[in-house]
Amino acid sequence: MANELKVTELFVPVQASITANTGSTQGTGEDLTSGINNVATCANVGDAVTMPTAEVGLEVTIRNAGANACDVFPFLGDQLNASGANTAESLAAGANITYLCLTTALWFTKT
Repeated sequence: MANELKVTELFVPVQASITANTGSTQGTGEDLTSGINNVATCANVGDAVTMPTAEVGLEVTIRNAGANACDVFPFLGDQLNASGANTAESLAAGANITYLCLTTALWFTKT
């Protein structure tokens, strides 16, 4: 067929052993640098990670394998689910979430 693209292998960078930073403030959270991110350690409720800059077309998955809920902050000036700029969302222990960027500075939860 014309205009058909066959993808046989697709590799997404993985950040496998993240430690969420102590304290729930934007800018102090561990920076997420991959498409797939595993928070292996979240020692305290509210320890934080920070999303990359929201750029159209990006997709970021976060798994919280830590013992406590962690806070997910957007990059400075960005939003998660139109909750307001710089506002964190809590990710429960044992949970995962995938965010998609469909418009500049705004991440949406993929369902």
